[in-house]
Amino acid sequence: MAPWEPFGSSFKAEDDLNWPVLSQVYHTTHRLSATRIIEDGRVKRGLVYDESELNKTRTTVSWVSPNHWRDGYRYGSVRFGFNWSLFADQSHFYWVECIEYSPPACRFLITERDLSSELPALTRYDPMSHLGPLLFDGVDWRRNRAIALELMIDDDIALSHCTGIDLVTHHPQQCNERNPNCPERRNGEHDTGARLVAALLGRELTNANHCLKSDEPESIGLTVQGALGLLSLKLRPKDGEKGVISDIDHAQAIVTAAFNQYGSDHIESAKTLCRTLQDGALFDEAMKRIVRRHFHLPHFNF
Repeated sequence: MAPWEPFGSSFKAEDDLNWPVLSQVYHTTHRLSATRIIEDGRVKRGLVYDESELNKTRTTVSWVSPNHWRDGYRYGSVRFGFNWSLFADQSHFYWVECIEYSPPACRFLITERDLSSELPALTRYDPMSHLGPLLFDGVDWRRNRAIALELMIDDDIALSHCTGIDLVTHHPQQCNERNPNCPERRNGEHDTGARLVAALLGRELTNANHCLKSDEPESIGLTVQGALGLLSLKLRPKDGEKGVISDIDHAQAIVTAAFNQYGSDHIESAKTLCRTLQDGALFDEAMKRIVRRHFHLPHFNF
């Protein structure tokens, strides 16, 4: 029996519940890695470090998956979405292994190259004829939702292909970085989103703008809207606090610097900067101007 057959034996063409159509995959990561991805403009491939057979080689990959985790994601809180069609047209699929997680994680390496001589231990997989957890019937791609599907891409993934960035809940106990003090486990995805968006605005990182804007004209997506709400709650001067800065141009520079500090985890420094503003209304106007400039939205109002 081929190693993938136990994960495809239950397939029925009409079974949309257990074999859903595969249309979207995701790269999920922690906030600091997400910021680097946006700064680089790509998901950069890297060496495989876990118990995979590929950790014995110098193979580098980028990871994507269609998995949704009810109990939280151990890979982080920031999720980059990509259309599966971006990878489905690549001509070579290789079965790598099944890792005995719960549920089991079936892994495929997807590439435009013939790796038969470079990685002879891998087995070619034909999604049209091999009955495994990843199938193509000539019209639809399907996956076995009873297992975790982990897809290794033999290339960087350009952020220009990203269809959206959203936030997910970090697993409360498990973290792939093996960090017992992982702040995303402790603080949650909303805090993570606020720090991420603050870093983008404060450092003027615009490579992800198309992933964060809304389909509505002159609008931003929910990830940014939620982040701005939390940033306003944390940084807006309180009633009765009256700083010395009243000029909007100076205020815009101060709020930009405060966002940079907040996105670098210097929360108190960010608050101190914002307390120099004359009042909350000045903060509001400065934030509007920063968002308009960053996302090229001439009439945006928060």
